[in-house]
Amino acid sequence: MLILLYGKDTYRLLQKMKEIETRSKEVNKSSLGVERIDAQNMASESFWDVFSQGSMFISKKLIFLENVFINPQFKQMISKRLKDLVASENIIALIEYQQIKATDSLLRKIQKQGKTQSFELLSGQLLRDWAEKEISFYGARIEPSALEELLF
Repeated sequence: MLILLYGKDTYRLLQKMKEIETRSKEVNKSSLGVERIDAQNMASESFWDVFSQGSMFISKKLIFLENVFINPQFKQMISKRLKDLVASENIIALIEYQQIKATDSLLRKIQKQGKTQSFELLSGQLLRDWAEKEISFYGARIEPSALEELLF
């Protein structure tokens, strides 16, 4: 399974990463299957070593692969081997802390073969609604005027 999470709203993006990791730990009953890799600091060949390694203790690995779109060589390699990632038993989550242009060829391929979720910065009513939901999640309440002061 291949997932791409991207955008400038790193808070919500990191929340989604935690949600995916929690689900993975529930399935595997362990955190042994979670890997975090920064494509800026690793050769693409090394990634394939990590990707290919199996384990007798876990059924699936969860690999968070960050900054692929920043590293042109890594991006090209992912584009060429996308079918291998999609067909894998493992969960590969590409993480980008930036917006990706809608015309990007790798983004378009992933949209067709995997799952994507964009985390754009919120503003206006969307930001207000999100803040109210977050506050109520923690069992708190906030006056509308205080919310406006907090957000703007």
